[in-house]
Amino acid sequence: MIHTCNYCGEAMHEEEVTHIQTLETGIVIVEHVPALVCGRCGNRYYTPETYDRLYALIHGDAKPLRVESVPVLDMRQSAA
Repeated sequence: MIHTCNYCGEAMHEEEVTHIQTLETGIVIVEHVPALVCGRCGNRYYTPETYDRLYALIHGDAKPLRVESVPVLDMRQSAA
């Protein structure tokens, strides 16, 4: 079955992506997430099953594989 992007109409392809989620407690990075990705605009779509697994992983008590340091930039403080 060929899926098309709801945003731009381009064909979607299956790909493993990295999902980044901002929480009140910080940022969580989940690697190797199956998704449908638009070839034109890059929009991502997750199946309901994948979304449920992501939610459970992010909000559960899974131990991280590693902890990364993430730089934080502020657009308001950059030169135009």
